[in-house]
Amino acid sequence: GLIEKRKVTSDKLKIGLNTEHPEKVYDGNEYVVGKAAKEDKTHQAWNDLIERIYVEDGTEKITVDKSHTSVTDAKYLAGGGKRAKDAADNKDVELQMNFDTSALKNFDFTDSSMANGTFTYKTTGNIKKKKVTATLEKMTDLRKVYDKTNIAASGNVKLKDEDVIEEDRDTAKLHIKKAQYEKKAGDTDANHDGKNA
Repeated sequence: GLIEKRKVTSDKLKIGLNTEHPEKVYDGNEYVVGKAAKEDKTHQAWNDLIERIYVEDGTEKITVDKSHTSVTDAKYLAGGGKRAKDAADNKDVELQMNFDTSALKNFDFTDSSMANGTFTYKTTGNIKKKKVTATLEKMTDLRKVYDKTNIAASGNVKLKDEDVIEEDRDTAKLHIKKAQYEKKAGDTDANHDGKNA
């Protein structure tokens, strides 16, 4: 008798992810999980996204050993007026995958849709906005001459910006929108209204 290899085509190849829609907090780049996953030559974090791979042919679901596959790239894509790295929900995501055809001997990857073992898996995912906390770093002198207002002189105030992503330091600038004098808690003196000397 003869057992023929099972032909793999892009429409029959199914990928199951551990998280159906990959998600991360904004970190200044378009890579799923993050830039460290791209820089890691093993791409372990990307490979860990895969839970199951199988070929669906009618009612049959034939498992493909995921240990013989690798994710070589995983990115969020630009769209909807947003850059690839920008925070947004339901962003298009692409995983570039490679199948070791020499190890997966029971499968035929010669179909043109598979390009000899390569495959682009498409899904959607989310990049959530990063919360930035601004704290005062320097406040040496907020004195001024009486001018009938409670507006404080903020020229000597500097904000810490440790939460700003390194890639965004040229465009993401923290600034003081408003600084004003206010009455101290518990002070009942009507003249201490933030405007009087």
